[in-house]
Amino acid sequence: MSGGGKGGWSYAATRAKARRAKLIDSMRYRQMLQQTPNQIVTTIAELGYREEIDLYANRLQGSDLVEAAISHAFDVDIAQVLHFCRGSQRRLASVYASRNEIDKVRIVLRSIAGSIDSDEVGVSILPSENETNGPWLDMIRSSDDFDSAISQLPIGPVKQALSSLPSGTSLRDYEDAIDRSSTRMSLDALKENDAPTRVLRKILRHEVDQRNLANLLRGLRQGLDLETRRGMMLDGGLRFSGLTLSSMAEASDVEGLRSALSGVRGFDHAGFEEALDGVDATNSLDPVMVWARKDRDLMIGRLGHQHPVSAIPVVHYIFSKRGEIANLRLIARGLSAGLSAEKLETRLHI
Repeated sequence: MSGGGKGGWSYAATRAKARRAKLIDSMRYRQMLQQTPNQIVTTIAELGYREEIDLYANRLQGSDLVEAAISHAFDVDIAQVLHFCRGSQRRLASVYASRNEIDKVRIVLRSIAGSIDSDEVGVSILPSENETNGPWLDMIRSSDDFDSAISQLPIGPVKQALSSLPSGTSLRDYEDAIDRSSTRMSLDALKENDAPTRVLRKILRHEVDQRNLANLLRGLRQGLDLETRRGMMLDGGLRFSGLTLSSMAEASDVEGLRSALSGVRGFDHAGFEEALDGVDATNSLDPVMVWARKDRDLMIGRLGHQHPVSAIPVVHYIFSKRGEIANLRLIARGLSAGLSAEKLETRLHI
């Protein structure tokens, strides 16, 4: 394997691009939507998940089997991709990949909130055969409440933020604190002023904008008050900050939000408007979430082409692989629950 210089970076970027080219395409997803749950298991095995499907097939079936296999495969995949990287390229890619750990913190807290024991979580959500899940399952097993779970988290900004909240805090407030602290942790890790770091910082700040926008739309739909909406806002956005972000939070309806966004340069106003039309038609925020993901994909892809020998192609692969995992989970769970292919297709990240 190449060393830690530009040759090593090129090697890792090339490997990441090759993996991304093999991800499931939109035509195959649409074919899967016409299959039965059992047929989908066979298809997923043929699409690169054979080892993990075989590992869990002796005790699981249907959507539980898919859930366990793909989550296990994703952990393995992230570790392999990071192993390709060297030096600052690995450091930057690790910043982006760290959200996989943050997802597991959420699962722990949600399990405690829902009184779901570790044996149930260990079936398919955090399958126990995956040794990296062991500490998280132990945390659920040994925790009677949020405080006891938080005390077992690794030392860092997320633990510090959660520990500062009073007992009796709601799950939503804990998750808002996770968002704020993990976002700040990632941005604080990107202080250098070299080009690859600046590019990744731009990507993460763009994601902050999109999360703030989604949070505001969700808050408006739920009728949350102004102070609650303000509390959901994340600092560090690329285009939404200061007075603009305050105006967005103060908007009492979608029209007010549109007005607050009207002067923001570089924002995909046309795409957002189309997504809002979809919200009205479906009475769901799914069109906005799909638009946001496509917007991020275009941005990361463009920046990856501009910086081909850097961490960005690796980040683009991780981003795209997360999308594949989300799609497979949606298809397997959705069809098992009896949702129509048409409804599921509108929610796919394709």
